[in-house]
Amino acid sequence: MARWTNLLLQAALLITSAKSLCGDDADCQHAAATKFAPVLRLDKETLSQDRCLPGHPATVYYERKAGNQDVICESNLTKLEAGEVPLFYHYKECGSDVVVIDYFIWYSHQRECLKIEAGGLMNEAYGEHKADWETVAVQIQYDEVKRVRFHQHSGAYSKSPDQVTFVDSTHPVAYVGLDSHGSYHDEGGTGNCLYFQDYRRFDDKSLKLEGWKFLINAKNKSQDLPEWFDGSRDFYDGFPNPSNKGNACRTPSCSGVDSWIELTGARGAEGDGYKFGDFTVGLISMAVGQESLERGRELMEQHMEKAKQHSKPIQEGWEALQKDVAEKTESIQQNLHESLGQNALKIQAGLARGREKLSTLSCSSGTAYTKGLQEEEVFDFPEPR
Repeated sequence: MARWTNLLLQAALLITSAKSLCGDDADCQHAAATKFAPVLRLDKETLSQDRCLPGHPATVYYERKAGNQDVICESNLTKLEAGEVPLFYHYKECGSDVVVIDYFIWYSHQRECLKIEAGGLMNEAYGEHKADWETVAVQIQYDEVKRVRFHQHSGAYSKSPDQVTFVDSTHPVAYVGLDSHGSYHDEGGTGNCLYFQDYRRFDDKSLKLEGWKFLINAKNKSQDLPEWFDGSRDFYDGFPNPSNKGNACRTPSCSGVDSWIELTGARGAEGDGYKFGDFTVGLISMAVGQESLERGRELMEQHMEKAKQHSKPIQEGWEALQKDVAEKTESIQQNLHESLGQNALKIQAGLARGREKLSTLSCSSGTAYTKGLQEEEVFDFPEPR
């Protein structure tokens, strides 16, 4: 009797597995992608802060092909509501009856997450660039969600279903960062460039993209595809076209680096909070030095001319130069202090909250903000041979 029971169970599993796998059946793949498509919930200030909504890559393609190199930033919310903004998906069957579906979202532009201005000498915007693909991935086994992978710049992490919000039981919710458009499993953020601190506050219920409304297979094999689908990356601001998007079953689901922190040279330290790295200090020194040098040369020429005309000693000109440089340097330092003060406090707060956040992740690491998140797990189902 036990033998027959085991055989029946095995048969049931085989039937369930057969139903949950599509093979090369494109209609079946599309149905699966529709069933598990994510919902993107955007920050409440996305439009008021002139941030960009998800968009259609065809818009950028044809504008760039026509020679338009201006910033393209989608702001038409009705396109999201009407289902006119696509998500591209790639369906992949891995071992152990597991399916991984990657969903790709196009953004035409990303605004800066940090600005540094000082006395007219520095005007740096960190994080701003044209074009971006963002990703949310769903791991499915026996037609049920087993993991959801959330991607950000230079990293990703995964969550089990009990730690993810779902709509209609099968659509995972991804909260989108205000500045960098990364996806997260929860709301929050202190508003800066740190890994987990991009604002994501879903207060405006209209700011969402329901992924199932417009899905396109990234590996579409139709012979009647539009030009933009596999067009040159020259017209996608250097990014790959939709047909080049794809996934691997062993994509790391827990790795990453705070790339903007490394770029600006900012470092968190116990006790004294926020520090400047060599990169930022170098920029400041160059700006101050260049301004002083140019102004000093100008003043010296003026005082040398006065000395010639009125027989005044050169020493008088030198003293005037020193005084002017000292005043200018003090002014620069004051402007810099005011400009960076609020950002410094935000980053310090972000580091503290980030440490708490890391403790909730399976890939938690106490040194994540200086060495990057440690890779500890993957969608570890080998691809079938």
